[in-house]
Amino acid sequence: MPDHADLVDGLEHLNRLRRSAERGNPGQIMLLTGESGSGKTTLVRWFIEQERGRIRRETGRSAGIGFDGLVLSDGPSGDERPIVYVSVPSTQSQSALAAAILRAYGAQAPDQLRKHQILGRLRAQIVGQKTKVLILDEFHHCVDEDRDRVVKALSELVKDLLVSTKVHIVIAGMGLASKPVDRSTQLNRRCKVRFPLAPFGWGESRVEQEEFRSFLRGWEAAMDLPEPSYLDDPARAARIHRATGGLIGFCARLMLNALEYGLERGIARIDDYFLAHVYDETSLPGDATNPFREALVGDEEAQLEPVGERLVEREAADTGSAGGRDRRAVSAGNARGKAERGHVEKVSARSRTAKGAAAA
Repeated sequence: MPDHADLVDGLEHLNRLRRSAERGNPGQIMLLTGESGSGKTTLVRWFIEQERGRIRRETGRSAGIGFDGLVLSDGPSGDERPIVYVSVPSTQSQSALAAAILRAYGAQAPDQLRKHQILGRLRAQIVGQKTKVLILDEFHHCVDEDRDRVVKALSELVKDLLVSTKVHIVIAGMGLASKPVDRSTQLNRRCKVRFPLAPFGWGESRVEQEEFRSFLRGWEAAMDLPEPSYLDDPARAARIHRATGGLIGFCARLMLNALEYGLERGIARIDDYFLAHVYDETSLPGDATNPFREALVGDEEAQLEPVGERLVEREAADTGSAGGRDRRAVSAGNARGKAERGHVEKVSARSRTAKGAAAA
C-alpha cells in the first residue's frame, strides 16, 4: 500500500478528517469514490489499522479491530468506538440504513420502533461511544438513481447525524454514492474533500510504468518465496496489468490465488503457468483472452490445452511415483516451514523495534 500514491494521499485525508473531529469541529464529510476493486475498502481498513497503532503509541490504550471498526474496551463508562465501519446493505429505506448502522454498535432496533426512535438510539450510541469517524462503505447500494425521494431521505439522515452528534462521516462507494451530497446544498457545503481512487496506469515509458512495477515488487517481497518471481519484469508486469486493469483489488485476488495454488504444490516461485491458471479460474465463462498464455510461446501444447490440465501433467512428470510424491510433499513442507520461520523472525524484529521505540 505505501507504493500506491493514491492510497497514501487518501490516508492523509482520512487522518485530517479524524483530527478535525477530535478538535470538536462541526461534522464534515469525505467522499471516497472509485470503481469496484479500486482500493476503497483497502484504504479504510488501512486507516483503521493505522489508527489502532497511533492510539497505542500516544495513549497506551489497547484497541481491538473487528468488522465494525475500532473498539476500546477500557473506557470508564463502557466500550468506546472511535471509528465505526459499516458495509451498507442494499436498502433504500432511511430507517433500515439507520438500523444497520445501529447494529455496528452492537445494538438492535426492534421492528416496532418508529423512525425517530431508531434515530434517537443511533444518536445516543454515536455520542455515548465517542465515535469520531463513521465510515459508510458501499454506500451506492442504497442510492436509487431514478428516485429523488430516496436520495433526499439519505441526505436528511446524513445531515441529521452530522449536526446532532458532530461525527465526521466517510461516504465510500461507486459513482452513485456521491448523489446525496450532490443533491443537498448543506451536505455539499460540509463535504471536506472529494477523493476519487483511480487504478494504476500503464503508459508507454518506463517512468509511467514504474508505479505499478514498484507495487508488484512490494507484493513479491511480501510473498517471501525461495526464488525470485520477477513480477516487476516489464513484460510480465504488462500482462498482470492487462489481466487486472491496474485495480488493486483484482491484483490482490490474482496474486493471492496464485500464491495459494502454488504453495499447495510446494513451488519456489510464481510463474506464468500459475498466473494463467488462476486467470482461467477467475475470468468470465468464454473469456479466451488470457494474457499469460503469450508467455508460453514455444510450448505449443500449453497454447492448446487448458492450463489446469497442463499443470496436472507437469506434476505427474515431477512425481511419477509414490516416492516422488513423498519427496514433493517434503519439499512443500520445507518451503512452508521456511516461510513460517521467516514470518516469525520478521514479527519478532518488529516487536523488538516497537519495544525499543516505546522505551525511547
